[in-house]
Amino acid sequence: MSRMLAATETTAAVLAVTPNSVQALYVRAVLQGREKDFKGADATLQRIGNQLPNLPRGLYMQAIVKQN
Repeated sequence: MSRMLAATETTAAVLAVTPNSVQALYVRAVLQGREKDFKGADATLQRIGNQLPNLPRGLYMQAIVKQN
């Protein structure tokens, strides 16, 4: 199993139990960005927009997504 697939599955499992987990949503957005799904990443980041300044590289991730 690839690391990306494992990370995606683990993140999905966490979000199934805690759908509003800021950390899990951020990881989902990062994984979406790595897969070049910038529209999906943007939608995910919008769900946690007010928390982005509190996350390491949160605003940086948002800038990358918005640029693409």
